[in-house]
Amino acid sequence: MNIMKRAFGLIVAALLCGLTAMAQSSPFDVDNRISVTKSGSSTYNEKKVKVKEEKNTNPTKTPTATGLVYKGENGDPLHYKIVDNSRRLVEVTCAVRTHNLSGRIRIPSTVRIQGKTFRVVNIGENAFKGCTKITSIEIMGNELQKLCHDCFNGCTGLTSIRLNPNCLNVKRDAFVGCSKLGVIILSSKANNKTFRDCNARVQTY
Repeated sequence: MNIMKRAFGLIVAALLCGLTAMAQSSPFDVDNRISVTKSGSSTYNEKKVKVKEEKNTNPTKTPTATGLVYKGENGDPLHYKIVDNSRRLVEVTCAVRTHNLSGRIRIPSTVRIQGKTFRVVNIGENAFKGCTKITSIEIMGNELQKLCHDCFNGCTGLTSIRLNPNCLNVKRDAFVGCSKLGVIILSSKANNKTFRDCNARVQTY
């Protein structure tokens, strides 16, 4: 009988050693509370497992880069291409759904892209080409500096536009085919005062 008790005690001791080794090598925090009775039998009072939480201390975002195009946020229907990532400059660019634009279009002074603020400095080449339902363009703020080639080409519904004081680089073919455009208001310092294939009256300030 004593031999059987000793053998059983050795088995229990071996089990306890194995459990201790498993707890040390486990990727979890293990709190094992085990009690051994005088008779050599073991009882498990409580076992708690706490999973170690690995926090991402360096969350990644899609990086911005010069030349990439991003859709406007918060209901903004326009698309923007980064022209200088280091200086955080963008231009309004054309997109597949651009032709669905109608009515008054607002050009913001800044936009948010991937959590960063970029300044809108250009209306890019062909940005609104063929947008026949646009009636007016509203330039917000004073960041806009340039109207690129054919940016409003064929906007037959456009009736008026007022450019901000810093928009001084305006290409002569920016308003080609804008047959209903009655007046273009721009700075007296702008490089162009006449526009190809456009009969709009030019007013300076």
